[in-house]
Amino acid sequence: MSIINVLDPRGELLEKPKKLAPRVSSLKGKVVGLISSGSGNSTEFMTRLGELLVEKEGVAEAIMRIKVSLALPLPEAQTTELHRRCQAIIVGVGVGGSNALSLVVDAVNAEMAGMPGVVIVGHEFEKLTKAKIRNMAFPTLDYVVVPSPMGTAEQAHDKAATALPDVVAIITKGRR
Repeated sequence: MSIINVLDPRGELLEKPKKLAPRVSSLKGKVVGLISSGSGNSTEFMTRLGELLVEKEGVAEAIMRIKVSLALPLPEAQTTELHRRCQAIIVGVGVGGSNALSLVVDAVNAEMAGMPGVVIVGHEFEKLTKAKIRNMAFPTLDYVVVPSPMGTAEQAHDKAATALPDVVAIITKGRR
């Protein structure tokens, strides 16, 4: 009789789970980095989110960077600059498989650099995002899910306004 080995495709978390960077108590006066995936109207979404952070949360400056590749994290020089200048990093909008995965890496890099990182993904990539977060040993990293596709620029702006409270809650101690 032969033995059949069944493999679990979910994999096994081999690393000890890592702790999140400390949250900030308020965004007032802080510098926030925004990393846009550059896909669809994600840059419109992220631009509007930055404007709202300044207008409604008192953020001193929102620094936008747009990824050159959907499948890769932000280039190292830009990542280093944001980590040096910012107190929190927001990445989005993940509206594709490899795109959502690379955004998780950008947010985890922020957490490892000692600042809150937030991922914003389209609803159809929530499970993939959750799996990647677990795979990177940050099981408590929270994320924001938005309806996708982004739609028109005006629709992307509306979605940014709707996402704002959850983004702020993740960055601050008022986690949802």
